[in-house]
Amino acid sequence: MGILHVSEASGSTVAELAWFCVPPERRGEPVAKIAYVEGKAAGILHYEPVPEEGVVHILCLYVPHERHWGKGIGSSLLAALVEETRSPQAWNGGQPARGITTRTLAGHHPGQLPAREFFRRRGFEPVGEDPDFLFLPLQMGARHQPRRSPLAYVPQEEDADQVVILHGPSFCPWTYPFLALAAQAIAEIAPHLPIRWIDRASTPHEAAARGGYEGVVVNGRPIRSFVLDREEFEGEVRSALRG
Repeated sequence: MGILHVSEASGSTVAELAWFCVPPERRGEPVAKIAYVEGKAAGILHYEPVPEEGVVHILCLYVPHERHWGKGIGSSLLAALVEETRSPQAWNGGQPARGITTRTLAGHHPGQLPAREFFRRRGFEPVGEDPDFLFLPLQMGARHQPRRSPLAYVPQEEDADQVVILHGPSFCPWTYPFLALAAQAIAEIAPHLPIRWIDRASTPHEAAARGGYEGVVVNGRPIRSFVLDREEFEGEVRSALRG
């Protein structure tokens, strides 16, 4: 082995950081769109093709700064993706995508449009009974039946009378901070309740036993509410504590 050197990630190495976990054979695939305002990044749309379903799945649509909210940045990012996926796609055998899917999270900052409402206003419709799994058809008469269902929590006896936070490698750098915020909120409600973190990467057997579910479990019950929707989140936590 040659000379080993470790350095902090910076602006000059951010491209290497972004591509490091993407296999070289997939680096030609579309992964994200970035919106710029006056030359500076203002929003991002992160997505992935799902060839076995003939759709593109939106992982994240994020406009972080309040000064950019309500300015059409999210709409522009989505419109660019729609326009692209209506054209022939190499990953889809040279055919346009059948549609676009996404799974929204509850909760939003004051002044922000909730994600579910944002997508519903732009033609997305729920798939089945899940109001947060949405589909936008791009071909006449296209309907969607997902082949990949969200991972459901498998109850474990040992999870009673404690908080279990299941996490692991994620494309989103905000996943861990939001889980930490949830842990803090629960600690304020029930300060003596033990909190256990389970990392899929270091203890895969523990995560597998719980179905591969990612999120917060209180007293053996998964918490569906988003921590930013504080009133609903706290109400669900208190309900779980009552058993």
